[in-house]
Amino acid sequence: AIYNGDIWVHEEGGVSQSLATWLVNNGRAADYREAYRILDCKGKPLDVQRFFEKRKVVASYVPRSVVDAMGQFDLRKCPLFRWMCTLFPEDRVREVWKMYNVTTDSKGNTCYWYADSEGRIAYDKRIAYREDGHRDKSFGGTREYRTADGFTARPYFGAHLVKEGEEVRICEAEKSALLGALALGGTWLACGGKNNLKDVANAKLYPDYDAREEWERKGSVVEWWQGWNEVGATSDIGDLIEWKVKNGELCLR
Repeated sequence: AIYNGDIWVHEEGGVSQSLATWLVNNGRAADYREAYRILDCKGKPLDVQRFFEKRKVVASYVPRSVVDAMGQFDLRKCPLFRWMCTLFPEDRVREVWKMYNVTTDSKGNTCYWYADSEGRIAYDKRIAYREDGHRDKSFGGTREYRTADGFTARPYFGAHLVKEGEEVRICEAEKSALLGALALGGTWLACGGKNNLKDVANAKLYPDYDAREEWERKGSVVEWWQGWNEVGATSDIGDLIEWKVKNGELCLR
């Protein structure tokens, strides 16, 4: 998409960002100056292959002290937290957010901290939400700990919670994984984007409605949308959980 003169990359359930930002966060650019040098073709065809060339960097992890410090921000200033507390008891929401390493920041954004199976913090994902629990599309999402700076590990959101031999549930959005854990229990993971699905052994898959056919080719899909008349083209399991809670059709844990 084109917005304010920039090319924007949109991934359903993931981060929406300008192409220059994408190059900084995920591609080979170390900073915005280098990103714009890559994009400056001087009238020549754009070399798309350069987008996917990664810098050779040693994997780094975010110090746990950073997450602990972020945990000092008041969750009540975070719109997503306040919204979840309209569906579930606040103490339970706090418990699950802490379990999943979710914090807020000084701006009230939701900060999802991705940790691997050893509990090491791989990187952050920061998203702004509105009071109704939906994303604020005026804010594309951001990261402080970028691929170009060495934070190259890509675990599932919630990977640190998986017990050996446990069957897990994988969905796309981090918000939906939190709702699944709150409403249904068990270990829910999020891949952060429909194209990020991998390692699906011993997992039940809960794709977004528009990704169901793609995920059916990769693993065991739960058809959560069956019998739900309110399902829309971009609905996900989190939308169904919200609907059931509000309509008294879900027994809360």
